Amino acid sequence: MDSTGCSFSDVERWLTIATDRNDESNKDMESWNEFSAILFFQLLANKSGARYSEAKNQQTPDCLENLRWTDMNFYLYEERFYNSLAEGNWSQVEINSDMVKKFGEEYNNELARVLKQYGWD
Repeated sequence: MDSTGCSFSDVERWLTIATDRNDESNKDMESWNEFSAILFFQLLANKSGARYSEAKNQQTPDCLENLRWTDMNFYLYEERFYNSLAEGNWSQVEINSDMVKKFGEEYNNELARVLKQYGWD
């Protein structure tokens, strides 16, 4: 454990949970092209909302707080994206899709930064 109270085992445990949640999100993103029913988009929005709550409530080592914030925002905009699809609000679909991409990239960048900072890369 280093001076920030961040041990590799805590980080590894957090990342395992976060990665599983992200894998589920990716599966949902890939599946929506196969269906176009409003109910399906609402279901995906509900699942994204649940992932947001999980990310928000996940116990997080101090050194991963920025990563948790980015993770939460990814799922917040993912939920908004699916709700926009369900509502047929195409201008919001584009905005929320861009935000999902933005926070996905920020997540990857922050993860790389933390891993490098602690020599875990």
